[in-house]
Amino acid sequence: MNYMSAKDINKKFVEQEGKCYICARLFTTTKRRGFNIDHDHHTGMIRGLLCRTCNLGLGMFGDNRDLLKSAILYLEKFGQKL
Repeated sequence: MNYMSAKDINKKFVEQEGKCYICARLFTTTKRRGFNIDHDHHTGMIRGLLCRTCNLGLGMFGDNRDLLKSAILYLEKFGQKL
């Protein structure tokens, strides 16, 4: 994984307005333990700051776009109507 300095992390935190890039939940703290630094497992490039739930979700799907798209289709077909 590419290294992020404290300055880089803070910049990313400000850019994302202290929110998870995926679900937009506010991070509970500006300290490193309050969020995950997400990265591409193939290239090591840092993508953004995520909450633990979103980071684990991507990881559980192995960053596989096709699986994620299938999951979306599944939810659209069987999910609760809003």
